[in-house]
Amino acid sequence: FAVPDHVLREDALAEGLEILARQISAATLPKLGNTAHRWQSRLAAIHDQTLETAARDAYARDYAAFGFGDWA
Repeated sequence: FAVPDHVLREDALAEGLEILARQISAATLPKLGNTAHRWQSRLAAIHDQTLETAARDAYARDYAAFGFGDWA
């Protein structure tokens, strides 16, 4: 078991990538495109509290360690 060096969150992804680029001395950073997954609407259509609770139960350590919140 090992924790990652960085956790990049969607709401601060551009800033997180800039930090990583500086750490590896990257001269340029490509523009961040659309990050929406092509199946996101399908997940949203079936997502409910039962699914959220099951995910929290299955990945409780990740939710606690990385500060994950509810998806919807």
